[in-house]
Amino acid sequence: MKMTGRHDRREVLLRGLYEKMERWTYPLHFIDFEGIRPAIPFHKGCRPYMMIPFQFSVHSMDPSGQVHHTAEWIDRRKASYPGFDFIRNLKKVLEKDSGDVFMYSHFEKTALDAVKDHLAESTEPDKNELTAWIGTLTSDHSERRLIDLQRLVVQHYYSVHMGGSNSIKHVLPAVLQESEALQTLYSKPYSGLSLKNQILFQRDEHGEIINPYKLLEPVGYGIPDETEDIYLETDSGMHISEGGSAMMAWARMQFNDVSEAERARVFDALLRYCELDTLAMVMIVQHWKSRQPQSD
Repeated sequence: MKMTGRHDRREVLLRGLYEKMERWTYPLHFIDFEGIRPAIPFHKGCRPYMMIPFQFSVHSMDPSGQVHHTAEWIDRRKASYPGFDFIRNLKKVLEKDSGDVFMYSHFEKTALDAVKDHLAESTEPDKNELTAWIGTLTSDHSERRLIDLQRLVVQHYYSVHMGGSNSIKHVLPAVLQESEALQTLYSKPYSGLSLKNQILFQRDEHGEIINPYKLLEPVGYGIPDETEDIYLETDSGMHISEGGSAMMAWARMQFNDVSEAERARVFDALLRYCELDTLAMVMIVQHWKSRQPQSD
């Protein structure tokens, strides 16, 4: 939702959002993938510009509101197509229940469909099982829902602090600005799988809230895109802050001239970045729940 013209600085949450939230099936799972479309394929059997997912993160929320970083996975190999193991590992995490699954925008569905198409051409012994499971997330007729959180933001939520953008990189600092509950919760060290002991609510020397993505460790790879803010730049270096630089960082790890120490550092940075993406979705939902009217 965007507002133009004569509007004040009050946050807006349309009531239809709460009605949708009442229909959610718990536990909620928040997923984020990273992937690449290389013009020159890294892997045998892959086509130019074919979508190749190489990483995921999953946060989960139970009915009481308790949050856990359930799982993370990244392919650290060179010259091996990661998509099939990607799906096998994701399936292990999500097949335990029928809770709703949240993505931000449609990238995750696109990646799942791409692996499904590649499975059809493969000789993997479990291709039918994996294909059927992907369908439980992506099929229009599936009982399990894959919900686009960005669409809910567009349809039902507005904060002037978003600066007119629905990107999760802008919505996250906006809800932090709006929510005293989030400020209290995340002013304490967060302990996930890779984001260990990180305080995500911080202010700079001018008292302004720091975008949590600027708190990530620098990685140093990627090509800046002036239109998409692929990098967040600080005095200490460039930080992974968008899928574009995550893609370039992982692609660089496919070459043999990268030391093992450098590979470990980059993979650790990628894990923290992906974890923050799913945690950002959690924080948006936590904020909405804190504003939700209580039932009689």
